Amino acid sequence: MSEIGAGSGSSYPGGLDTNAAIEVNSPNPGKTKAKAEVINDLAAAIIAIETELGVDPAGSKATVVARLDTEHNADGSHKDTLIVTVSGHNQSISGRKIFASGIDTGIWGLNGTATVGIANRVAVSGIGGIFLGNNYVEGAGNLIWSGDNTFTGAASWAFAIAGNGNDATIADVDIPVTRAGILKNFYVKIMANTANTDSIFTIYKNGSSTAITLTVGAGQTGIFTNLINNFPVIVGDKLAVWFSRSSGTGSIRVRGFVIEFN
Repeated sequence: MSEIGAGSGSSYPGGLDTNAAIEVNSPNPGKTKAKAEVINDLAAAIIAIETELGVDPAGSKATVVARLDTEHNADGSHKDTLIVTVSGHNQSISGRKIFASGIDTGIWGLNGTATVGIANRVAVSGIGGIFLGNNYVEGAGNLIWSGDNTFTGAASWAFAIAGNGNDATIADVDIPVTRAGILKNFYVKIMANTANTDSIFTIYKNGSSTAITLTVGAGQTGIFTNLINNFPVIVGDKLAVWFSRSSGTGSIRVRGFVIEFN
């Protein structure tokens, strides 16, 4: 804290300045001599304020308050018109929004469209990644597949490692990664299961199975995990998930899966 006129400059923005010793006319009006410390400290305070606010802090608005009021309430919270809460699936979000509590890990993926360059699918959770044209671009976080598929009897099916694509052939859905990293912690969510034999889910790299696999027992539902195995990937490696049931009757409903990519 600095006293204006004491010659120590300004404490702002780290602290507030004071003016406890007010200047007076002495010995009488017209005879007072201005001290350099007063002028210099006032100048320092003005420069500190300008530096803290930056150039043109009001932007295109008339005042700084008007600019802040564009997206904030008087108490500093975001306006309700900018906050969105998403639950369930097949939700539509338009415009620029704020997620009140971030993206809940219970959300297996977001489907939608964007204005430029993003084709229909966005994988989320710690910046899972996005599809640009036909290429998947990932960041640190999780790769997420979100869908709702039911398979009856003996079946084999390939899933894209992110988004919501699936096909009978791995080569039609596997996606190249654009950075090196480690894949681990595989989760699969099963909504319904009347199958009388086991179902197996395996991560494939470049068309071959990896150590990351898990088994869903006959009739079991819920979230199943492999938190033990992992494997490295390099730029260009193609990833997919392979589902298989070699025999049996009944059906299994696959809701989605997540695999951590760091």
